[in-house]
Amino acid sequence: MVNARDAMPARGRLTIQTESVTLGAESMNLDPELSPGGYVKITVSDDGFGMTSDVAARAFEPFFNTKGVGVGTGLGLSTCYGILKQNHGHITLESRSGEGSTFVLYVPKSADQPDAPVEDEEAVREITLEAFEIHGYKVLEASNELEAIKVIESCRSENIDLLLTDVVMPIMGGRELAGIYRASFPEGKSSTCLDIQMT
Repeated sequence: MVNARDAMPARGRLTIQTESVTLGAESMNLDPELSPGGYVKITVSDDGFGMTSDVAARAFEPFFNTKGVGVGTGLGLSTCYGILKQNHGHITLESRSGEGSTFVLYVPKSADQPDAPVEDEEAVREITLEAFEIHGYKVLEASNELEAIKVIESCRSENIDLLLTDVVMPIMGGRELAGIYRASFPEGKSSTCLDIQMT
C-alpha cells in the first residue's frame, strides 16, 4: 500500500479486496510449492504509474529500489514475499507502465480455524491504526460500534474528519454507524469498505 501511495502522488484509487478461496490442482500453476487447500486471497490494486516488465521482474528482490537514494530500502516487497513463502503462501504481480499494479496474495488458512469473518479482529484494527498514525493522523479508536458512538458523542465540539468502519458488525451495520457520524459531522467523510480514494 505504501508503494501504491508513492505511485499515485497526486491522486488515485487504491482497492483492497479479500475473499476465501479453495485451490485445487490449479495451485501448481501459481507455484509448484503451493499446496491445494483453503486460502485467503488478498488483492491490492492501484491505478498509479505501474512498472515496466524489467522492474516488475525484479520487484521482489531484496534491496531493489526505484525510488532513489535515501527514499525507501527496497525491502518492503521482498519482506512480504519472504513472509508468505515461510508460511506456505504465494504472491503474484501484474503491472504495466502507466496502467497501475495489482498484487494478489494467497495466505493459507489454518486447518483449525473456521471460515469466519475477521473484520472485528483486534490485530486488523491495530494495523489500520498504525498505518494512519505513521502518516501523521490523530486516530480515535473504538473496538465496537457502541464505543464508536461514545467517541462520536464525546467529540461534538471537535472535528472528526473521517470515519472508517466495518460493514458488518454485531449490533448495527457500518452504514448505520456512518449515519450517526454524519449527523454529528455533516462535513466529514466515511468509508464502510476498503476501497479508499487518495486525494
